[in-house]
Amino acid sequence: MTKYLLLRDNKESGPYSFDDLKQKGLKAYDLVWVEGKSAAWRYPSEVEELRSFAPVVEEQPFDRFYKKPSQAPVSAPAAAQVSAIAGTSQNSRPVTISTNNTGFPGETDADHAATLDFIAARPFTYLHVFSYSQRPGTKAASLPGQLPGHIIKTRARALRSLADSKSAAFRRSQIGRTLRVLTLRRDLADDSGSTPALSENYLQVSLPVEMPPNQFLDATVTHLDDKHLLAEPVESAALSAT
Repeated sequence: MTKYLLLRDNKESGPYSFDDLKQKGLKAYDLVWVEGKSAAWRYPSEVEELRSFAPVVEEQPFDRFYKKPSQAPVSAPAAAQVSAIAGTSQNSRPVTISTNNTGFPGETDADHAATLDFIAARPFTYLHVFSYSQRPGTKAASLPGQLPGHIIKTRARALRSLADSKSAAFRRSQIGRTLRVLTLRRDLADDSGSTPALSENYLQVSLPVEMPPNQFLDATVTHLDDKHLLAEPVESAALSAT
């Protein structure tokens, strides 16, 4: 006989039989775990055999958790801040974003798509994506609209994929630019003759010469590999030209 666990108001109970759940009654935003079958908690209406008596989940507007009806959308001031930080000059600084609410309760497909569009349209170069998970005693844990784990993971993967493409585009844009870099300590086992460095805009750089660590210098980016900008020290280039 199939057994079910029930998560309601952040409290787990069970196991229950099918008849037990039917008699107990299910709420739209309960979460159910089917023993021996589930890989993630699901809304009752997503479990096929429970659909006949499980209420349907109604998606809720994302902004209801963040603003009053009279306020402008939360994305408006955020967009202005990003533009102000990044600037519009050739030496625009990279913008990073850290987010810990991917899959926040009540986040709809439309909300997720709006987040992707917002990031894609702006000069973000790095995202730290952390999937939402319930924490006992927090306000978020008691909110309705808790999302199933598989949806949260799918949305997090989409954000990380977008982050990778934004990062790659930013690194490609550095080819031909001269950056201020700080040399790092070389791996003693590395016999390539190169020196790792970190640029002023926080990109990993590889210099084709052996140098001591903690040295500042200018280097011109010539091309890139999967992880590094490959750059020629300006001093070396000048010597080669003479």
